[in-house]
Amino acid sequence: LRIRARHAVQQDGRRARWLSALLVVVCVVVALRAALESALPDVVHDRIANRLASMGFEGAQFRVTSVRWNAIRITDIQLTEELGAEAVEIEFSDPAELVLGHILTATVHGARWTVPLDPRAIAESTPVRLLRTEGVGPAAAVPPAIRLVGMHVTLEREDAEPVTLDGDVDVNAEGARGAVVVRSPLGEHALDFH
Repeated sequence: LRIRARHAVQQDGRRARWLSALLVVVCVVVALRAALESALPDVVHDRIANRLASMGFEGAQFRVTSVRWNAIRITDIQLTEELGAEAVEIEFSDPAELVLGHILTATVHGARWTVPLDPRAIAESTPVRLLRTEGVGPAAAVPPAIRLVGMHVTLEREDAEPVTLDGDVDVNAEGARGAVVVRSPLGEHALDFH
């Protein structure tokens, strides 16, 4: 009887040590995940800021508010005085694909662009510079789908009211589609295109 009792006490002691070790491992994993989740937005912010600076946007301001396995959310974006957005959500299949420059979709909420209604000013504007920039990263086999939700474009004119465009636009490898409302001294006009 004593041998059985001693054996049961030994098994209970081993079980308690095993459960204690498991609890310590779980606590360490939870702590590492919390530390990673709190530090990761700062790391991503620094990478994006460095990349934008190398493209000539040293004064860009933004906040990385969420970093997940397959998506990043950036808010309060001001690339230049003329171009900003409320938020951008970038989706990718996994972090390795993002590092390679393979983005599935980018959804831009509340994009704001103000530019003089002048061909030269438009050609030198931030969005056009971004489109012309080469070396943003390794070229993706298929360009990402881009969705502009609630965009607002102001085309300033000398000695006249500005022309504004508000709407939603989707751009992907097949082309563009969307709906835009154009407001000018000639009135308000809705445009649908596909």
